[in-house]
Amino acid sequence: MKMFSLSSCVASVASAPVIILMSPDGGVAAKVGLAGLMCGFSALTTGLLHWLTGPYVHALEYAPSTQRLHIRTLSVLCQPVHTDVQLAEVAYPADTLRPQVTFQAAGRYFYIDADAFRDKELLAKLSPPEPLPLK
Repeated sequence: MKMFSLSSCVASVASAPVIILMSPDGGVAAKVGLAGLMCGFSALTTGLLHWLTGPYVHALEYAPSTQRLHIRTLSVLCQPVHTDVQLAEVAYPADTLRPQVTFQAAGRYFYIDADAFRDKELLAKLSPPEPLPLK
């Protein structure tokens, strides 16, 4: 999904000069405005998608002997971003607007898909406690 969004953003930016030069109707200002709007919308949606999916953990390695986590996420350009933290550095995010965040460490937010994560004991250490049910 991220790669598709990035590809469409690049295609939008690359086609902007074609829209300006090849469109037969309208003035130059209208053509530039349309091309700018198209590029801006594409960049906005790509950025929003990255903001929403940026915390998604693609790979997590845990060394119980050292209590060290090696976390791999993806950058906006779909390149791997590696983060190494101690388990003691993990905190539960309390003040984020991101819809899906499991924990934070090293100043970054991370999200683990609980259904796909096999080590339930480690998941319990990384996830915030379940809220009490309302009566």
